[in-house]
Amino acid sequence: MPTLDDNLITEVVNGDVEKVKELIKDGADVDAKNEAGFSALYLAFKHGHPRVAKCLYRRGVDFTTLLTDFKKEHGIP
Repeated sequence: MPTLDDNLITEVVNGDVEKVKELIKDGADVDAKNEAGFSALYLAFKHGHPRVAKCLYRRGVDFTTLLTDFKKEHGIP
């Protein structure tokens, strides 16, 4: 059964900012990661959803994950 964090990742990738807000309000972690270890914030940008990224930012997401995840995806040490 998917967790709140799993559902958050799904809605981040889908770009549904209202569902993202609702899931965070219900207790999902803004710093949630998918199975591959990529953060919700990184996935929002990767999938072209700046409104979702802004929503995460306003709710206190760790912004440093962007660089870490970018390096990981592109094999940069």
